[in-house]
Amino acid sequence: MDPPWLKNGDGYYARVVSFFDNEIEGREDDSRISAAIEFDEELEIKNFKSRFGFILGRWEGQKWDTEGVVHVHLSNKPITAASDISGKNSIWVESHANYKKVSS
Repeated sequence: MDPPWLKNGDGYYARVVSFFDNEIEGREDDSRISAAIEFDEELEIKNFKSRFGFILGRWEGQKWDTEGVVHVHLSNKPITAASDISGKNSIWVESHANYKKVSS
């Protein structure tokens, strides 16, 4: 599988800026937490350019770990709360993205 957003690459590096409550009904504990991220480079996807985004666990009950599978969203501003997210300032990118903690 070669998703277009990877542009024939292996992936992107990003740092976690903060965590926030995603306010998704029916979720609790870790699965209510999303991570605001900043990519090392600006991404362009469907004419949307930014270095900011957030990752969201894929299912209810998913626990955060040093690696896993998440939804990736790109946003045109840093996200600090679920109320910062709208269809005007963010786009969904991928539903099966792998993340892995690396040393800085």
